[in-house]
Amino acid sequence: MDCVLTKNQREYVLFHLDYSFELSPEIRDLFLFGEKKKGNICFYQSTEAYNEKSVLYIDDIPILFPGDRDEGIYTFNKGTLEFHHDILKSAFYLLSGYQEYASCKKDKLGRFPYDESIQYKLGFLHKPIVNYFFEWIGKGIEEYCLYHKLPFKKKELFNNFGFFLTHDIDRIDKYNFHLTKNKLKNKKLKEFFHYALKFLNPFDHDNPYWSFDYLLELNKKYDMTSTYFFLNRGVRHIDSYYHYSMKRISKLIKRLEENNCEIGLHGTVKSADDSQVMQKNLDELNKVSKKPVIGNRQHRLSYIHPLTIKLLGERAIKYDSTLGFAGHEGFRNSYCLPFHLYDFENDEMLPLWEIPLIVMDSTIFDYRKLSYKKAHQSIKNILGEINRFNGIFTLLWHNSYCDKETRPGICGFYDSILKMIHDKKGESLRGKDILERIDAE
Repeated sequence: MDCVLTKNQREYVLFHLDYSFELSPEIRDLFLFGEKKKGNICFYQSTEAYNEKSVLYIDDIPILFPGDRDEGIYTFNKGTLEFHHDILKSAFYLLSGYQEYASCKKDKLGRFPYDESIQYKLGFLHKPIVNYFFEWIGKGIEEYCLYHKLPFKKKELFNNFGFFLTHDIDRIDKYNFHLTKNKLKNKKLKEFFHYALKFLNPFDHDNPYWSFDYLLELNKKYDMTSTYFFLNRGVRHIDSYYHYSMKRISKLIKRLEENNCEIGLHGTVKSADDSQVMQKNLDELNKVSKKPVIGNRQHRLSYIHPLTIKLLGERAIKYDSTLGFAGHEGFRNSYCLPFHLYDFENDEMLPLWEIPLIVMDSTIFDYRKLSYKKAHQSIKNILGEINRFNGIFTLLWHNSYCDKETRPGICGFYDSILKMIHDKKGESLRGKDILERIDAE
């Protein structure tokens, strides 16, 4: 990005800005880009490529493409509003997914790794920086409108904040032949005998992965609803061991829908770049779901930018919720509202909505190995940021993570997080509800 934003790229940023502030045609006509004129709203344009050494911090918020380093964010003088740094380009760089598109770095699962991200290198994954940029722009435009006696309106998509509670259904049985065999293969003999006794004993029905009664009870307790993403069979030992047509799966899906939950697709690993596999996954799930499936999250967060989103968009899928870093909780695209990604080759916004994934159970406990106390504090801090911007908090809690035998205290922790969200008056919504809210705007 060693040039100014194209017209389409500018419009992409302004499209998202319009979900925070109402940009009337009268206000939009006053925007100037890269030029100054008395009485207008003037945006500085940078021709520079991103350079970590050039980043400018104002109020601890990094501006990726600064202008005059001695200037503040903007000045309003004698009816003219002038932004001194390229906030639009900074927002585009983070929101669009450009860093992932331009990078060839992959982790062992083929994903863009957290430790290669600008969020990691500059240390701001815990803040939705793009929302801060938009807040700055909004303050400047509000001052301009007050002076010129123009209407100015702030917009809020959610009351307080939205809560998107999701469950990825990867494994439904803790004790099966393959997992038992793996314990022996990895020479974990004590665990092998424990798993073998459970698996071979037909009278022992203890199965902590079949935790759906518990999940539904907590939803009822806190007046919440959930979206369940179901995974098809695919690559052996990586994708699921179940299939959608199994009687207990079809009965489970029916029960979840009767309890006002949403059914979504958990795309198999090969579906990330294979159109036929993705279509097969979707077709088979739609056969057992009462309502058409419109939401997706990729298994293992396997995702190729922008190919995966384009494949999803070619089908009946309306939204995705894959984009969070597996290695750390926070804001992968530095934004806490639903957004669109960008097709750089065709210089256009992609139509599919992305509902950002903010916190995943395995991120905080397996990757980060946080204590319950530190995990709770991290989530509380993130909620504070989201609440500030009336954003969306997406939590991924696997059904297999309600295993009190393996993780003593885990159910109490999960309960405490839902209670905190309930007490903070988070608005519980399914993916389809979020899209309906957006359409109402």
